[in-house]
Amino acid sequence: VNTCGLVDILRLQHNSEQFPATYIRGKNRIDGIFVSHQIVHTVLRTGLTPFHSFFASSDHRAVYVDFAANLLFNSNTYELVRQKGRGLQLRDPRIVDAYILSLFEQLDYHKVMKKLDRLVKIAVEDWTERDRITYEKVDRVITESMIYAESTCAKRYSTKYHWSPLLLQAVYAYRYARLRLKEANNLPVTQKAIMYHQKQAKITDEQHKEIKAIGQIVQFLREAKACMKEQQRKHVELRKDYVESLAEAMVFSKFL
Repeated sequence: VNTCGLVDILRLQHNSEQFPATYIRGKNRIDGIFVSHQIVHTVLRTGLTPFHSFFASSDHRAVYVDFAANLLFNSNTYELVRQKGRGLQLRDPRIVDAYILSLFEQLDYHKVMKKLDRLVKIAVEDWTERDRITYEKVDRVITESMIYAESTCAKRYSTKYHWSPLLLQAVYAYRYARLRLKEANNLPVTQKAIMYHQKQAKITDEQHKEIKAIGQIVQFLREAKACMKEQQRKHVELRKDYVESLAEAMVFSKFL
């Protein structure tokens, strides 16, 4: 330790104490934390934890050290944000394909590739302030595009009915029809919501344009509701068909 210019910070801070064994079948302290002389002043506290209190399966005590971040890094640290849970499941290769297609549609719409092509031709050290702002905007757009693509492909679970793509499509068609009816009655509805449900229900633009009059919308709503009820009635059968088709898709994907 001395040869490497390190300090046993536990011994330094607890010089007058007799340390307990840090190995469950031992008698002495064989674990520690060693720091360089340059950062000794940044250490606030150190210590040992009881056996099995930190690592349940370990036969050693955990050794901890707490640094003053403003002294160690010359700035404060920030709270770690819990990672967002992902709704996207990658076991179904068809969902993966849909996710990739949706993502690239968003990237193409925002011209991300074109903007990146320009940036990669310039050395980072030669970037102007405008280039840095562009990079940050592109990075934000990519993240938002990934979240959007995930939301279009992630499954929505029900506790009453077994999930299947056909049942989900029928539910979105019914919701789409209800939104169109609200729009026809001059109630507040965003076009973004209508387009989202149209896409999830796999309703083409031609079909969307054909449904104009309120009578057509009401008829479509009735048909969509009847279809949804029928799919809900067959939810177990639909789930079985989906799982079987999923198994086939996973097998085929291994040979591609």
